[in-house]
Amino acid sequence: MNIAMVLANAAKAFADRPAVCLGSATIHSYAQLLQRSAALGQALRNKGFAPGSRVGVFLSNRPEYFEILFGAWFAGLAVAPINAKLHPKELAYILDNCAASVLFTDIEGGLSQPGNVVDVDGEAYRAMLATVPSDLRPAPAAPGDNAWLFYTSGTTGYPKGAMLTHRNLYNMTMSFLADIGPVDETDASLYPAPLSHGAGLLALAHLVRGAANVVPESGGFEPGEIVDLINRYPGSSFFAAPTMVNRLVTSPSMADLTVENLDHIFYGGAPMYVEDLKRALVALGPRLWQAYGQGESPCTITYLPPHM
Repeated sequence: MNIAMVLANAAKAFADRPAVCLGSATIHSYAQLLQRSAALGQALRNKGFAPGSRVGVFLSNRPEYFEILFGAWFAGLAVAPINAKLHPKELAYILDNCAASVLFTDIEGGLSQPGNVVDVDGEAYRAMLATVPSDLRPAPAAPGDNAWLFYTSGTTGYPKGAMLTHRNLYNMTMSFLADIGPVDETDASLYPAPLSHGAGLLALAHLVRGAANVVPESGGFEPGEIVDLINRYPGSSFFAAPTMVNRLVTSPSMADLTVENLDHIFYGGAPMYVEDLKRALVALGPRLWQAYGQGESPCTITYLPPHM
């Protein structure tokens, strides 16, 4: 029940469809993303890591995020995505806490690193992607095997790694599609919020259905850039904190928004002021999904759909 089968199956149905985009440019089709993930998984297997070993991912939002997640799962390993804005001491704590065997990063300087560090902009990473995979199917995994260590924000102490299994991720994905969908190959999921957290988890539902996964060129949230991406990609949706929604709605760039292209904004992580919510509903119409959850569930416990 390896969650990486989500990608393997999608690549059969949507081989030539855009899987990963950077801004308006398609970086990888689904067939290409599968090949790169399988190659990376083979390279990790060749290093001799035991099944279930932890793979630290300390990256800003960028296209490589997807192939690293699936590459680790292809190898039968567990990912530990880490917020790229954390202090080096916080990073060091998480890497030590989860006993990471390898770290993928694009952040230089001041890192307390484990023995195996892979710079995603370096030659070692390119060499891993050149590995010839023995199979385009992921390694076997039991439903209860760990797949994702979701580190909490640590507001009441040190961050804690919530152990999400392959079954957890699969059931979360199916629940999203049952309650929040539909999603299909003509849609697009935008990632202005960190892929290390809720936005990354929600990506699985869009990958299942062959949607485009779009990383902003800025790697983060810029209202004008998000408006441009929504105008470029019909059927767009994205996860946002309430402050991001408010910044978008109050931005001068809203005058250029083709609002019909916006499917949903999933917002959560903090309360939204009533007046801000009213302003957003006037500007965007009934396109706001309010989500309440936590990393352990994973992601969503309860929600209010747009019509409510």
